[in-house]
Amino acid sequence: MRVIFMRMTNLQMEELLAPTYKVGVYCRLSKEDEDSRDGESQSIGHQREMIEEFCKARGWAVEEVYIEM
Repeated sequence: MRVIFMRMTNLQMEELLAPTYKVGVYCRLSKEDEDSRDGESQSIGHQREMIEEFCKARGWAVEEVYIEM
């Protein structure tokens, strides 16, 4: 039997051991955007983009996006 050792930096080890979360995100239409109900309002699109960037920066996987209008 042959054993191979690999060296890892502390950062690589942290990334390997970091938990991965599967998350659902929630966006809602504000009162000011009620007139934009024919599609995703800018508010909803902006919220979704910000939340997805937030999750990505933390290594979280966005599994579902819930939108309330």
